[in-house]
Amino acid sequence: YASQVKSDIDREVQMDELRKLQQQAQEAARSFETAVNDVGKNVEQEASAAQSAFNQINSDYESKQASDASANASSSPGSAAVADEIAALESSIAEQAQSQNKSPEPFAQHSPAIADAESAAEAKRNAANDVR
Repeated sequence: YASQVKSDIDREVQMDELRKLQQQAQEAARSFETAVNDVGKNVEQEASAAQSAFNQINSDYESKQASDASANASSSPGSAAVADEIAALESSIAEQAQSQNKSPEPFAQHSPAIADAESAAEAKRNAANDVR
């Protein structure tokens, strides 16, 4: 009878440990999920901002081209100045497009948090496997 009671107590202790481990793993998973969602939102915001900037630049460029085309139709003597303005505008657009192609900062800021969450989750999985 004493060995059965001891065995029951050991099983209860093991079950409590497994419940605690399960709770820790769930918390780590929630933390990781939150970090991933935050990074995803930041990437989407950066992409949206880049798209808006591109659309504005493209709109400005098209307006400038239309304006320059109508100016060229009315007077030929200033065509060299207009060509210079177009070249400057194209250069500006290229520079702005290059600056928009840089990696978004929010992602770089959150990647260490994701790595920490992944490490914690992996450690907990290993601990769970050791208990088995």
